[in-house]
Amino acid sequence: MFSTLRALAPKPLLAAYHFLLAYLAAAVYGFPSRRLTVIGVTGTYGKSSVVMLLGHVLRATGHRVGWISTATVSDGEREWLNAMKMTMPGRFHLQRFLRTLVRNGCTHAIVETSSQGISQHRHRGIAYDIAVLTNLSPEHLEAHGGFAAYRAAKAQLFAHTASGRKECRVAIAPADLENPEEFTNGRFTRTVTFRPEDAHDLTLAPALAAFPGNIAAVLAVCDVLGVARAAAVRALASVRGLPGRLERIECGQPFEVIVDYAFTPDAINAVYRALGPASGRTIHVLGGTGGGRDRWKLPVLGATAAAYANVVIVTNEDPYDDDPLVLIRSVADGAREWAGSHGSGTLIEEVSDRRDAIARAIALARPGDRILVTGKGCEQAIVGPHGQKIPWDDRAVLRALLERQYGAHEAPQPSTG
Repeated sequence: MFSTLRALAPKPLLAAYHFLLAYLAAAVYGFPSRRLTVIGVTGTYGKSSVVMLLGHVLRATGHRVGWISTATVSDGEREWLNAMKMTMPGRFHLQRFLRTLVRNGCTHAIVETSSQGISQHRHRGIAYDIAVLTNLSPEHLEAHGGFAAYRAAKAQLFAHTASGRKECRVAIAPADLENPEEFTNGRFTRTVTFRPEDAHDLTLAPALAAFPGNIAAVLAVCDVLGVARAAAVRALASVRGLPGRLERIECGQPFEVIVDYAFTPDAINAVYRALGPASGRTIHVLGGTGGGRDRWKLPVLGATAAAYANVVIVTNEDPYDDDPLVLIRSVADGAREWAGSHGSGTLIEEVSDRRDAIARAIALARPGDRILVTGKGCEQAIVGPHGQKIPWDDRAVLRALLERQYGAHEAPQPSTG
């Protein structure tokens, strides 16, 4: 009933409700962000990676830090996978989390700040010191009403940071950002830009070196916080990988298996560029997200996969209230259209159950091949109708299936999606 009333409420009234609720939550928990150095990270992709890497560097250089991201959460004492299936949680949850960081003796908090969270004023009541933009490309266009509105939502984090009470208010953005003044105009005490080239000479694990823009953003924040560059680089060099980001699954199989969170065409392109050519064939398992999340993107995802892979298996991802078969068909149609127009021999299959799709990829794989599973990374649930969360982890499913065939022990299997 509440969701129905919310849908019928006039937009100005709904915005006022979200705005006031955010400040109420902050007041209830004693405005904890005022006692922390808060870094907000927004952008189209790479946000979680920047949050986790920055958290690792700060922790390794003697800072007490906590963070919340799509992938993982840390309260300053322990770290765990984010099972909420939500980048930016509700206001009371978020403020309670920030108060926990203060109670745990943290001095720094890193908050992955999504455009949809910003549109619902979840960032209000948080006193940010630093606003970071990782990058910007089309995403959530249907939810925001176009790219200009999506960009404006991201810019609100910067406007909020610039107008805050913190003594030092910093904007950090890519050097090649078009019309940067939309983000950097305001009462910032400092504006910093970064380039992927800033990270090109570093010796890092392949999963990190593949995304130099993320590394450059992390280093820019470290510079602002006064972390010595040499110490930051040493900390980054010690990171072997991130959960769900170009994560390799090794169970004794004679082919590569890689899981990545990429769910946009740009991100999938970046994954393929990072991986380089496979020695054998590439088998790509992917799907499309429902819930009003950019229907235009679905056939483009399929076309992107078909441009690189020899086999494309389209499956269920996060349908929300949409018909998963319609989403699957849209992605597969994009792949078929690309393959047909380019005379490609790409094999394209539709397998509605995600476990069956992954099992099909394993059955097709030959020595030297590469299986790439994208869209969910280390997410812990598939979201179905009415927000129902079905426990899921691509990595756990892959390990269970691979160990059954190639390993000595069989891992427990999560529920199917």
